[in-house]
Amino acid sequence: MSDKTDHVTARFGGRDLTFKLDRSKIPYIESFLGEPLQVRWRKIMEGVARTAEVQQIVELAAPNGLGIKQPKDEMDVFRIRTPMFAKGPSTWVGKVFADNPPARYSILAQGIIAAALTGIPAEAAHFDETEEPADD
Repeated sequence: MSDKTDHVTARFGGRDLTFKLDRSKIPYIESFLGEPLQVRWRKIMEGVARTAEVQQIVELAAPNGLGIKQPKDEMDVFRIRTPMFAKGPSTWVGKVFADNPPARYSILAQGIIAAALTGIPAEAAHFDETEEPADD
């Protein structure tokens, strides 16, 4: 039996980073998203999530200063939802999404959610944007 982890390491935007949703903040993350994480995960898995919905997950799980700060309470949810200026990519993660084919990051978002909700095997907790997806 392998150990499970609550984060995903990734080669993203040319950098090696760790993406993690803080389990203690899940109720506020879900409030920000407007749906349960399991619903968002299912939408991404089924290929019906919008690019912005995939990006939100990666933004929230990104290291400090690179994405969106995870809300710690309902007031934070309100602050994050109402940015002062909403034109163009406002975060580094947003720029990576704008500059690259965004569909490849759905695998990363799936892993981030699974790691937060159930944990994933350490050997599966890595994403590399430079790898081509496997053709099954």
